[in-house]
Amino acid sequence: MDNRAYLERAGDYDVENEGKQRTMRKKAALIANAVEARTKGLPISILEVGCGTGLFTTLLATRFPNAHITATDAFAPMIEIAKQRLAAFPNVQLQHYDAEATGSFGERFDIVCGVDLIHHLNDPVGGLRSWRQVAAPGGSLFFFESNARNPVLYMRMRNRPEEARFKYNTRGNLTRWAIEAGWNSVRVEHVPIHLPNGPRALWPMVDRVENALHAALWPFSGGMLVLGTAG
Repeated sequence: MDNRAYLERAGDYDVENEGKQRTMRKKAALIANAVEARTKGLPISILEVGCGTGLFTTLLATRFPNAHITATDAFAPMIEIAKQRLAAFPNVQLQHYDAEATGSFGERFDIVCGVDLIHHLNDPVGGLRSWRQVAAPGGSLFFFESNARNPVLYMRMRNRPEEARFKYNTRGNLTRWAIEAGWNSVRVEHVPIHLPNGPRALWPMVDRVENALHAALWPFSGGMLVLGTAG
């Protein structure tokens, strides 16, 4: 993975994602709904891997105010921006962490989650194995990953050095990596994300159209949920 985009352009990250608020919220809602179904409102500990500037973390902390969230990233510039964004959330702790290394957190987590990170790893099986080691018994894995079979995303990513491994992000590979890493009950589900962000006033209609398209276009959806359990 070419790290320069994350080290040198952390300040541009939020600007780039400003036009993706509908899809970002939908990704967050998909993970949050899965977390809620798994935990049924009980107090939980969450490890977010690859929090970036804290965009997803903010939505997660708002949805689960009683959860203890450890949000991590490998890049100090991202963490510094996230600190400012998340200062108002007492349930969030930020920590520098290389996603491919064995973490030293002093606790095990009920939930390990993240957005669009696995395909960046040089060793995805090693990364997933490290997260398995810090998951509590019965803990869950919830990751959103973009789909390399989506032609629009593929064309957008192909010339970006930091997205060099995006082409490997398929349902088959994600399933195999998670199983090899020791996660149990692994499932990778295509989710209904097919259309651009669109004007805010049209978001409800765009969501409905997207859901309708999914029945026919699911193999080419914009994303997948990676689900697993720690036994």
